[in-house]
Amino acid sequence: MHHSKSRVKELSVGDLVTHALYGKEWIGIIIHFVNESGKQTLHNEKALVQIQPNTKFDGFFKKKVSDKNKVNDNLGFITTNWLFKLEMMKVLNLHGTKHPDVDDKVRKFLNFVELPCEIVTGNSSKMKRIVKSIIEEYSWQCREKDSHNFGSLIITEK
Repeated sequence: MHHSKSRVKELSVGDLVTHALYGKEWIGIIIHFVNESGKQTLHNEKALVQIQPNTKFDGFFKKKVSDKNKVNDNLGFITTNWLFKLEMMKVLNLHGTKHPDVDDKVRKFLNFVELPCEIVTGNSSKMKRIVKSIIEEYSWQCREKDSHNFGSLIITEK
């Protein structure tokens, strides 16, 4: 029988998940859950997982699982005890924030956020300087989100 929520873990259909053994580079999306034995334990429930294309583990089910758990090279069943939900990064958007208010707003965000996180600064060099100086005080580091978006900083531990 298929169901949309795990009966043994906090997982749902549509969740992005990672695998305990392969780390956060193993990324899949839950399609549905099955429980073949009828017992509700971590070891009896399986999730049908679609590995995300163009990731390090693209083609994972081709060689890493038994044929009975493989649907195709990127789709197969994984016992739910191995799966963990990927939490999305928290974002602070500073658009519309006046420079004198940035310091307080950033500190309130950083005091309670889990790293990594993102702060959207826009292209204001002054805004970036303020944010970067606060990040340094926390003994953390930051980098531009990517080569196409210089108005967003990713904050991580050193």
